[in-house]
Amino acid sequence: MEDVAEDPGAGGRFRVSAQSTGGRVVLRLEGRLTAPDLGLVENALREAVQRSAWVVLELSGLRSLDDGAAAALAELARTGVELVGASGFVSALVRAASPSGR
Repeated sequence: MEDVAEDPGAGGRFRVSAQSTGGRVVLRLEGRLTAPDLGLVENALREAVQRSAWVVLELSGLRSLDDGAAAALAELARTGVELVGASGFVSALVRAASPSGR
């Protein structure tokens, strides 16, 4: 099962899709994630948690993100959400936004 949400105001620059596999929900983030798009991610996370206790954010399709989005991803990681597949660039932005810098 796959659910897809796009930000129409962003001209299709950001998309989140959800897929349930093996007892977990994988949320795939694609495009450019900015602070105004975080509502889509929050809604997808809320729905995913209702389906499974194991939620993974798959970031290999994320090309870039702004400071607000990087801070939000860092906070999600801090609270136990698993972030996987991020490019070195995206990983560096998330690390820089983390209070510990790691």
